Amino acid sequence: MADDEGWEARMAARTPGAWSQIDIHTEEGRATRRDVLAFVAVNLDFYKASVARGLPVEDAADDYRESVNGLMALMRQDGLTGAEGDELLGKYREVQRG
Repeated sequence: MADDEGWEARMAARTPGAWSQIDIHTEEGRATRRDVLAFVAVNLDFYKASVARGLPVEDAADDYRESVNGLMALMRQDGLTGAEGDELLGKYREVQRG
């Protein structure tokens, strides 16, 4: 699982342009990927907790998608291209049920 500890602080501390750095061959790119995966893990945990509390699955899934799309929008504002975003977050746009 991703390194969930401290991801919020690391995300808030990112410098302008850092979100567009996703190259796995650089320290900054690996850090971005690590933080994005931690975000996805926390978001998925929140989805599961929402469903467990009785929120309808579709409503929880809508919240999940909205959150992932918000991160994608932030990353695009920072210079990430659509193809890069799809590479990094595309498979996480939908909740994997089951």
